Amino acid sequence: MFHYQVGSLEEEPPLLAQRMVERGLRSCAVIADQSPVGRRYAEAFEAARGRLGLDVTGAASISPLTENLVDVVTRLREGSPDALVYFGLGVASRAVALALAELSWLVPVLANSALMFGYARPDWRDGFRGWEYIDTIADDNPSRAALRERSPRAAGGPIGCAAYDMGRLVGEAVARSDHLTRAGIAEGLRRVKLLPATSGHAGTTMGFGVYEHAALKGPYLVLREWLDGRSVQITT
Repeated sequence: MFHYQVGSLEEEPPLLAQRMVERGLRSCAVIADQSPVGRRYAEAFEAARGRLGLDVTGAASISPLTENLVDVVTRLREGSPDALVYFGLGVASRAVALALAELSWLVPVLANSALMFGYARPDWRDGFRGWEYIDTIADDNPSRAALRERSPRAAGGPIGCAAYDMGRLVGEAVARSDHLTRAGIAEGLRRVKLLPATSGHAGTTMGFGVYEHAALKGPYLVLREWLDGRSVQITT
């Protein structure tokens, strides 16, 4: 198996914890889905926040499909956290946003890459206003800029960029294969090195190896926020 990373359970939480430190946010409440994804995000965040000296004032484990979190958010608000952090698959992020609006709680919110749901659900974006989250597209990436000239639609979001990159990886693997069999293509993939990626910040590359089957190398996770109905890259 070869993996193209559209996010990372292990690497996103430390990035969000570091972002809290940059913003001077020293404590948070954590909401995480009751799922393998939500639990692993929360575990990785716990390790990162401990290392950085951040405090957790409260935590809640929720159904990934929940639609009402007013009681949960009310309880977490009582701890007076500096921020609220959401980890999960994304569906429940809508319930978090609705609960914050109902309670008029203007707390900074940070979230994992699940907030890429905003690309597919424009009607959710107002609820995410000001939320900072992990994405995989950057405005300073020259490879993405080149793709935008050819296909603005493909370059407009993380899925289009990822699909383009994966197609390039397969094409490069075919070109490097000695024979067009499953084993030959696998060997061709392992020969792909330092291919500029459309995802990630400038300098992100793609490639594989005998023991390295994750495609993206370098700064492939990007901090963005939802503002005025669109995703905006965070530059500070």
